[in-house]
Amino acid sequence: MTALQKPDRRRRRISPILLVSVICTATAIGFVGYRYFYPKAVEAGVVSVVPLVTEAVGPATLDALTMTSVASRVAGRITEINVDEGDHVRAGEVLVRLVDSDTRAAVLEAAAQLRAGQNAVNAAKADLVSVRAVSDNAARLYKRQQQLMTTGATTQTALDNAEADASQAAAELDKATAAIAQAEGNVDAYRAALDVANANLSETVIRAPFDGVVVSRDQSVGAVVTAGVGIIQIVDPASLVLSARFDESLIARLDPGMTVTADFNGEHVSGSVLRINRFVDTETREFSADVKLDSLPKNWAIDQRARVHIAMSEQTTLKSVDKELIDRRRDTAGLWLVEHGRIHFTPITFAGGSLTRAVLITPVADGTLAVKPDRRLFAYMPVKPKESVQ
Repeated sequence: MTALQKPDRRRRRISPILLVSVICTATAIGFVGYRYFYPKAVEAGVVSVVPLVTEAVGPATLDALTMTSVASRVAGRITEINVDEGDHVRAGEVLVRLVDSDTRAAVLEAAAQLRAGQNAVNAAKADLVSVRAVSDNAARLYKRQQQLMTTGATTQTALDNAEADASQAAAELDKATAAIAQAEGNVDAYRAALDVANANLSETVIRAPFDGVVVSRDQSVGAVVTAGVGIIQIVDPASLVLSARFDESLIARLDPGMTVTADFNGEHVSGSVLRINRFVDTETREFSADVKLDSLPKNWAIDQRARVHIAMSEQTTLKSVDKELIDRRRDTAGLWLVEHGRIHFTPITFAGGSLTRAVLITPVADGTLAVKPDRRLFAYMPVKPKESVQ
């Protein structure tokens, strides 16, 4: 450069690669700083020793002590079904009607036979009066011939004929008497046949046997049913119970009257143990207990599943934690424990507990905070716990 040349004043450009590198580095530092150094607000609970009611827990299904399948006692075609599933019915209410033309005809025929039989009895009694008059007359003639024979005023032939006539008249009298008995027996048979016909006619109208709720309708109008085939199933809601199953090791610890909480998919219903059934399944080694509910779920159905918790005894020395704090990672149950402001997942062994709390077998210090599970949690995450879970 000569003394007369001016210096080059062009500004040097910043390399784009360098600029991107600086931005990425700053972003990474910010992300790492936020992820590992900025505390996040989380819900937490405390591992603590609280009075805890130990429970027997088992699956259960809803059943009924009073449940019947309403069926016809006669064969026929359904002409009318007055109820549907879910309907409430009263005892004596007409549920189903069958075609009754044949049974009505049978009633008319049986009634006609009864009237004919009664007429036959009247006719037999009238015949008896006539036959008795003939018999009495023959008996008097025979007696007179006997008297005349002693005086020689008649012949032996006349006496023999009078005797034969009296014997024949007596036989006819016995026959007429037997005819009345037979006619009266026929009347009894006709009356019984009429009773059967009327009973069959009444069976074409099927009524509710008790107050209840229709839980199943198995036939439709127009279907032909035979005797004994179920048409409608009715349950008495007052007889509904939960049939719960437990391991046989608990049978000695349960008693009727114990307090029960039934969990119907989140809907809790209270009740008590009604009875303990004296039978153990040889394959599962389980026994069952019937639970009487204080009220029914909003919507219920026979064989609906539930989970039963039976309060057995109170423990005051066991460490427990709210079940909402339990998380599972890779099929392992555990807790997100807080230590020095950061969390780490610790596998924990639990053993029963109550409806809301689980007993810890793995040693954990009393008062340790556990964070409520969240998919955004990660190991060594800085947290600012807020105790919202008891």
